[in-house]
Amino acid sequence: MGKLDVIERAANRLLQHNVAEARIAIELMQESHDQRVLIKSYLVPIFISF
Repeated sequence: MGKLDVIERAANRLLQHNVAEARIAIELMQESHDQRVLIKSYLVPIFISF
């Protein structure tokens, strides 16, 4: 295996790892957004009633 193959394999592993981390981050942000929307949907009527 040549040097370029080793470099390419290492780069691909790093890229796959970064993509996996990005997916997790996006899922967490989406979950956080959904929770904020849910909280607002409960809090807004409460504040309006005051």
